[in-house]
Amino acid sequence: MILPIYSTKPAGEIKTEDGQTFKVTLGLDQTAVNQFTRRSCDLTDTELQRFTTDYKRICQNGYASWYAKERYPFTLLDSEGALAGIIWFGPKEFPELVSGEVPGVQKPWDTFAIRMYEPYRGKRLALPFSQSVFEAYAKMRPDHAVWLDTQNENEGAIRLYKKLGFVECGQKEGDRLVMARI
Repeated sequence: MILPIYSTKPAGEIKTEDGQTFKVTLGLDQTAVNQFTRRSCDLTDTELQRFTTDYKRICQNGYASWYAKERYPFTLLDSEGALAGIIWFGPKEFPELVSGEVPGVQKPWDTFAIRMYEPYRGKRLALPFSQSVFEAYAKMRPDHAVWLDTQNENEGAIRLYKKLGFVECGQKEGDRLVMARI
């Protein structure tokens, strides 16, 4: 179920060991879109700029254009409504590999992406956020397999993806590691 642009639906809650509560939503309202755009355009966030193409995707092309590609975005919001992280899925065929092996899957593919923003990086939120989102997503699109690609040196992300059940499939052009969760 793709929500109308700028609308949200509650999708869960995460409580940290230190008692903080975070809200998980499906979709982004205008406030979250503004935060997502601001964070994507923040050139001082060198980690985000190094490991993603969000600047081009969101800053140059715009949120509405990105959302129109049948995205399923989920947000992680702190108790004040600040955007701590975002995860999205979207339909996209499994990429051509330059090395490795394409999984023998006979179902449609979606791609997966996660972003955690400062000051929430390194706070052990990515795993419970991702697990919560995958539970909701599996109910929405149970007939889809999921893949992602990442830079080989993004070791923290690769560890997270493996904890989420992704396996390494090979490399695609541009020396990017491709992983799948079936």
